[in-house]
Amino acid sequence: MNVFSIPQPDGVLSDSDVKDLAEDVICQLPLPGIEGSPLDPGDIWAVVILAAVNQTSIWEMCKDNDNAVCDDTVMDWLHTLNREWLERVANRLLREVAMTILDPDRSRIVSIDFVDNPYHGTYADEEGELCRMHAKDGTTTCHRYCTAYLVSNGKPVTLAMTYVRSDEKEADA
Repeated sequence: MNVFSIPQPDGVLSDSDVKDLAEDVICQLPLPGIEGSPLDPGDIWAVVILAAVNQTSIWEMCKDNDNAVCDDTVMDWLHTLNREWLERVANRLLREVAMTILDPDRSRIVSIDFVDNPYHGTYADEEGELCRMHAKDGTTTCHRYCTAYLVSNGKPVTLAMTYVRSDEKEADA
């Protein structure tokens, strides 16, 4: 793993630093289950990274970017990934990145929050994958995630995340 470094712990990250860090982390993820896909994983990850950095959905990212692949193609490709395995690997990488950019001798408050990613359409894998939310962006269904994060220099640093199903109690997440 290339270790991302900044001049001092808790230093300021620019937009470009965040994008480069995201690319470094995501590109390290092996992707079992996508063999035989005609798409380059780099094309898919570029859409995912831009959607994340811009805090928007895959659909919005593809709609607003003529050079992006089709949002249905991205989602179909992402659905081939093993969600539990990807979550485990991503959390390990998030932990390593946090230890690289944060001063380990400083105490902090860790917050836990739910993030709803609005979803237009019906469930793709199984019925429990979509949660209900207040109307937002023309829909009341979403994919929900629970994140653990802390705030450093006024910016949230995600430490871990987990996918939340509609049949799961929030306290269990």
